[in-house]
Amino acid sequence: MTRPKLRAPIGLLFLVAPLLLFVIPAALGHPPIFGDNATQNEPLRWLAGTDLRHGILPAWDPFNWSGTPLLAGFNAGTFYPLIAWFVLLPPAFATAMALASAWYVAEFAVYGIARRYGIIAPIAAAAAVVFVLSGSFLGQVVHLDMIEGDAAGLVSVWALLALLESRDSRDRLLHAALLAAAFAAVVLAGAPEAMLAFLVALSTITAVRIARREAPISILLWIAPAAALALGLSAPQWVPGLAYVAISTRNHLPANYAGSGPYSWIFLPLAIFPFAYGGYQGDYLPSFFGNYNPSEINITLTTVGIVFLLIAITTRRLPGFRRRTELLILFAVGAVFALGSHTPLAPLIYRLPLFSLQRPLFSLQRLASRYLIDINLAAIVLAAAGLQHWWSRGCHLDRMATAALWIFFALSAVFAAFAALLTGPTLTLFQTNSVPTGSQATALRVYLALQLLLLLAAVWIATGRKIGRVKPAVVLSAILLVDTLNLASQFVWAPSYHNPAPLAQAPPASKLISGPFQRLGVYDPSLFVYYRTIPANEQPDRNAFTQTGSIQGYASLSLAGYNRLTGTKVQSTLQPDLIPLYQRLLNLDLLITAPRYFVTDLGSRLC
Repeated sequence: MTRPKLRAPIGLLFLVAPLLLFVIPAALGHPPIFGDNATQNEPLRWLAGTDLRHGILPAWDPFNWSGTPLLAGFNAGTFYPLIAWFVLLPPAFATAMALASAWYVAEFAVYGIARRYGIIAPIAAAAAVVFVLSGSFLGQVVHLDMIEGDAAGLVSVWALLALLESRDSRDRLLHAALLAAAFAAVVLAGAPEAMLAFLVALSTITAVRIARREAPISILLWIAPAAALALGLSAPQWVPGLAYVAISTRNHLPANYAGSGPYSWIFLPLAIFPFAYGGYQGDYLPSFFGNYNPSEINITLTTVGIVFLLIAITTRRLPGFRRRTELLILFAVGAVFALGSHTPLAPLIYRLPLFSLQRPLFSLQRLASRYLIDINLAAIVLAAAGLQHWWSRGCHLDRMATAALWIFFALSAVFAAFAALLTGPTLTLFQTNSVPTGSQATALRVYLALQLLLLLAAVWIATGRKIGRVKPAVVLSAILLVDTLNLASQFVWAPSYHNPAPLAQAPPASKLISGPFQRLGVYDPSLFVYYRTIPANEQPDRNAFTQTGSIQGYASLSLAGYNRLTGTKVQSTLQPDLIPLYQRLLNLDLLITAPRYFVTDLGSRLC
């Protein structure tokens, strides 16, 4: 097999990508602290790190209302290894270093997984870079807990593959221990979606290997103790966490809660046109999809990745690659879970006995689209196999694969044409909640045209044609570079460098009182764009007893579900007619706590 001549640039990008994405911008004063990283992940980790630095067990958060369990708040990541950055560094730079560290872990894990599947080193390195710079992994940059959980989950997949292929007891013991430690880290990261996604991935791979007699059923005797050890190692997180969830309103939500946030066919165009419905927070393409922004459902593997994924799927035979069926099954299982309520299997899945032991972890777990990480993992290894096959064949394909690529390009061109020429009807068909006009519509059309041109170039090269005297590897590398830079700029740099809008002037908390023994609490996401804005804008969320500013918008399941024993009702008040007033004038969502939390009258009404 001819080995690709991509070692130097791919190896360089492998090493510098996390530095360029996170560390250097943070050093310039633009840490990736926006969205949920600003409202919960960074503040909670900063508080946990501060406690640990002073030798205190991070068990209680005194800054959130009258206090909430910090150790039981999943998003705090109290015992995840990367909490060390928050012990050693200021919070903004600690967040950047934690993300960069998780990026490196994910890169090496995907590289190792690809190698386990028989992919040669240069292509495995390219697959690792593409994986972390695209798809659901990049899209979840706004959720540090998800990134850390996914990174550890990828290590657990590598450990499982090594365990399944081990032939002596010493190797099996080593890899079983690594599997246990890695999955324990997934739990300690604090993202239930990552725990479930990789539980699905690990179970699927194991079941396929045993069913195909590629691993003995006795391997379960190694996996079962590893699972028990993982539960034991992560018990300091999940035991108090589940106990807290069990008495919160999160455990008593309506059934349709589980149906929120699944993937859908309406998102398919985003695989090749990731910003067809608008950007994440970039200025040139604001989101046309409302609050459920494209970052939550990002599945693209870049143009080049999609092309070689199609090659791997449609080529009749891939000599030297025996795992296509296994990866396709993982892809399909991940799709069923990611589609959530869009499949008839949803009611069955939500009632699986294994997951019903603690309802909030599955049957009422929203955002099914986060199972896309399983799809992306299977897809990136398949794409690497397609690239390896294509390269070994001297850049030639069989007729079926060639036809599939041109059909895919034709379908993509049809969507791009309709979205460019009939923007309103097309985006209405795909259920966006706004349609761009003026300069935004022009920017969208330019984007669609450029993205279609990149796809044409990739398909042209993949089907054995040439572009002048330029080498195929140069063209593909250039397309990859453009794609990854575009994704990184929209998902990381644009929101990191975006200056916060002027903040609404809110009255002190003592003014937001509705009657004796009651308090109106406030959650305003714009107050937490960067950690340094919190001291200047702490008034709308103050602790009633200590009169100190809250360090987060919401703590894991605290304000999101709260404790049902307190009688808290989200977005409710004794005077419901005031909600629109506060939202319109002050950009505030209202919460009210029952007398059991606050037993003194702290002020008078605002109006």
